[in-house]
Amino acid sequence: MREHLFPLAMELLRRQLVLGGVKSVLADLDGDQIHYFDLAGKNRGGPTVVLIHGLGSSAAGWSRVIFPFAKSAGRVLVPDMPGSGFGPLPRSGPLGFDGLLEFVDRFLEAKVGGPVVMIGNSLGGALVARFAARHPKKVRAAVLVAPAGAPLGPDKLKQTLTIYADGTEHGARELMRRVYVRPPPLLPTLFAPGMRNQLARPGVAKLIEEASRVEGLAPDEVRALSMPTLLLWGGQEKVLPFEGIDFFRQHLPSSAEINVIDGFGHCPQLERPRQLVGMIDSFLRRRLDPLPA
Repeated sequence: MREHLFPLAMELLRRQLVLGGVKSVLADLDGDQIHYFDLAGKNRGGPTVVLIHGLGSSAAGWSRVIFPFAKSAGRVLVPDMPGSGFGPLPRSGPLGFDGLLEFVDRFLEAKVGGPVVMIGNSLGGALVARFAARHPKKVRAAVLVAPAGAPLGPDKLKQTLTIYADGTEHGARELMRRVYVRPPPLLPTLFAPGMRNQLARPGVAKLIEEASRVEGLAPDEVRALSMPTLLLWGGQEKVLPFEGIDFFRQHLPSSAEINVIDGFGHCPQLERPRQLVGMIDSFLRRRLDPLPA
């Protein structure tokens, strides 16, 4: 019975967003399918904001910040990575990290066509960093929320990935506890079977396996982030090694803003959504250049 609670909660979240005016779109993308949430913002001259989720998560994980971001954005787009959430796998099968980059590029070209503000959490933060380094003209600003991607030694890497690759209900429950600063009562216990199944999906499992043998971000990639860049790290981070922020501090350009926020854990969009949006909105107001007329 508990195995059905996680997908049921996902579907209820999706329906709640749709009732609020968010489009839940399953679209064709050169023969593949992609699912994404799409909300028109209240600021017609504002940026298009694209939210990229992390490993084992989904577009629904951003549900608490979609409407707040829409107050200052022109549009908010939240794609499910292929094989996660409501996103089907592509015809070629599960994608690795660089495959996700190409998929995101195809998505933005097809559905936006212009530069965007990209916000990524965890593995999504690493994806945003690499995408922005490779395609600087397509990214007006990059926001990295508890980003993965810092190169780790073998022991730290194994320790970090073990909780994702555990494959048991206990491991899924422990991951959910670490994601939060203060987990909602009973949530890890009730949703652990569904989270275990989510982590076992082929698209997620491939990324876990790839992460165990592929180097993280290169210093030159991080140095290449010439656009306005904001990094937010939780003072109560419990998923990634805290020293991961040192890599970004060492290599991000001096123009980047880096903040460690007390009260933030690994996914502040789940626990502190309005504070997260407020900090990002403030950064964008200060640092974002207007698009040319």
